[in-house]
This record gives sequence, C-alpha cells and structure tokens, in this order.
Amino acid sequence: MRLVGQTWWLLGTLALLVGYAFQAGALDRGRLSVIQPLLVTTVVFALPLGYFLTKQLVGRREVIGAVVILIGLALFIYYGDPAGGTESPSNRQWAMTIILLTVISVLLIVVGSGGSLSKKAAVYGTVAGIMFGLSAALTAPTLDFLHESVGTMLSHWECYVLAIAGVGGFVLQQVSLGTGRLAPSVATVSVANPIVGILIGILLFDERLSRPAWHVVVAVVGLSLALVGAVVISLAHEVAKGDDVPSADIADGSVAPA
Repeated sequence: MRLVGQTWWLLGTLALLVGYAFQAGALDRGRLSVIQPLLVTTVVFALPLGYFLTKQLVGRREVIGAVVILIGLALFIYYGDPAGGTESPSNRQWAMTIILLTVISVLLIVVGSGGSLSKKAAVYGTVAGIMFGLSAALTAPTLDFLHESVGTMLSHWECYVLAIAGVGGFVLQQVSLGTGRLAPSVATVSVANPIVGILIGILLFDERLSRPAWHVVVAVVGLSLALVGAVVISLAHEVAKGDDVPSADIADGSVAPA
C-alpha cells in the first residue's frame, strides 16, 4: 500500500505495463524463442537511463557487458533463425508444463528463500523469471482467442493462468527488488525468463533452430554470451554500489553496507 503512494514506483510500473503491451504485440506476430531472448536487452537500455536519470555509474565492465549482449543476441537471431512451430499445444502438454514450473517455483521458494538477502533476491528473481516466461508463452494463444472475441478468450483457461502467472511474477519481482540486492535480482530475472520461454517454444510450440548443426552451436553460444553479459552488468552495478561507501564508515558502523 505504501508503494501506491510512491510517484516513481507508479511511473516505473506504468512503463512496465507499456512494455508488456509491446511484448504481447510481438508475441502475437513472432516466435516465442526469438522474442524472449530479446528481453535481455533490458539491462542494456537500463545503462543510459540509469546514468541520466539517477546518476548511476557506467564503467568499462558495464559497457563490455552491453556489447557482449548485443553480439550474442545478433548471433542467436541470425544463426538460430527459429522456424516451424505449432499454435496449439495440447491441454495435456500445457498441464504438464504448468505443473512442472509450479513445483520448481515452490521448491525454490521453500528451500532457498532463507539465508542472506542476496540469496533471497536471487531465489525470488528466478521464480519471477519463470512466471514471466510462462505468461509470455500463454500470451500467444490468449491473443488468438481475443482476435475472435472477448467472450471466446474468457471461455478458455489460458487467459486466467496468464493473469495469475503475470501478476505472480510481478509481485515476486517486487519482493526480489525489495531486498535492495539489485544484482542477483536483475540477473536472475533476465536469465530465467528467456530460458523458460525458449524451452517452452521448443518443447511445446515445436519451434526449431535452423540447420546445419554448426548454426545451432553458434546460436547457443550467442545466447549464452548474452546471458553472461547480463550477469556481468548486474554484478558490476553491485560492486560499484558497494565501492561508493567508504570502508572506514562501514568499519565504525556509521554507514551500513548497501
């Protein structure tokens, strides 16, 4: 309730909702295994925005990480070129996928939510990324029903699970960010979301990377580079934030570590 009174949080949430709308438009026209990896560029766009809006430090590691992300994504899109696919996985396939992701999420929260704030941020960030990946996968069939009519959409279960996963992911992401440990929070969401999206795209929607085999290898290497770049940027932010606090102040207890 306190967050609702925070202007900057409301503006950030509004921007997030606009981003979801554009993502939905992309998923309505493109393939899940192409669109979800592009969300890793979130951390790239955050660099200039953070610099100009909140005076965050952008150092050499952040710049290198951003370049690695862009190169990795370019390799994945060009050489992977996912093709094929089906628009209607069976309800049985959906049920197995949803149950599996739910069990994994619950286990992560139960087993890993204790301990340090960084661990809590990473656990909740990972589960939020899983929920976002699931909601993205459900967006395409939901929009297909919406194209027919609102009544048709509301008569299918996909829209309701999409809403639950989307809202759940949003809340869990806020819990993760609320720890103050931005590095593990941003990194885990940025990695878990595209991985879940790609796996669902390949296993449920039958999207396939292009052949020959070496194209697949280059695409996987490119995606791995992009994910590593996201982690590098996030960790660099955490180190820089910690460096802003003089060690003497931490030692005498006058300033608490971030």
